[in-house]
Amino acid sequence: MRTNRPEPHTLTGAYALDALTRADRARFERHLARCEQCAREVRALAEVTAALAVAAAAEPPAELMQRVLAAAARTRQPTVRDLMSPELEARPSGGVGPARLVASMTVLDSISVTAPSASATEPPGHRD
Repeated sequence: MRTNRPEPHTLTGAYALDALTRADRARFERHLARCEQCAREVRALAEVTAALAVAAAAEPPAELMQRVLAAAARTRQPTVRDLMSPELEARPSGGVGPARLVASMTVLDSISVTAPSASATEPPGHRD
């Protein structure tokens, strides 16, 4: 009888990110000891993960929050009523255009970058 275990070759990414269950990790490490292809892929993914961690840890410009807040203050924010208006459906653009949507998402992403979480500022394993 076959169980629903993942194919070991598909677990390299999850292993590199330490996202496997204890049982899957042990099973994958046994596979990794005999599979050079997976070992190479895990090494490459570990390098990429480290590079992404360094990139994510970059400090945003000090004035970013002020620029974002000033831009938000100058921009008319649609209300829920505006967004649900039947008039928007009649417009060719369908309401809020893709450029505004992307700009809003960029602003939200920028704000999240400026407020690091506790886990990003504390050493691994740190508990209060």
